[in-house]
Amino acid sequence: MRRKPRSIRSKIVLALLAPVVALTGLWVIDVKASLTDATALRDTYNTRDNVSLPCDRMVAALQRERTRSAEFLATPDNNTEALGTQRAATDTAIAEFRELSRRYRGAGSPPTSPGPGSRTWPPASTR
Repeated sequence: MRRKPRSIRSKIVLALLAPVVALTGLWVIDVKASLTDATALRDTYNTRDNVSLPCDRMVAALQRERTRSAEFLATPDNNTEALGTQRAATDTAIAEFRELSRRYRGAGSPPTSPGPGSRTWPPASTR
């Protein structure tokens, strides 16, 4: 049995097939690494937007409320308007942080009702 001699076209195709397959494999590996980096970057932005920035706003609101509380205790006129306004702003920042953090965790359950540590304004003694 004699083999039929290969054509020049088939020899060229076979000579080019190995480098093309190797380059395609390298391209697939590179694309996978790029997609992994892009996904990690997106996750970082999600963490920043849903946890870090709301946490910073919450801490700033708590610090402003602390300042207002100290001013309230230091002044004899007992004007609760500024403190009440700041407490409402702080409660809003806390609620935003809790909601975004709950959503970021992926919890599908509705938010829980405020527990015994929840705050109300004005205090029961001044109502």
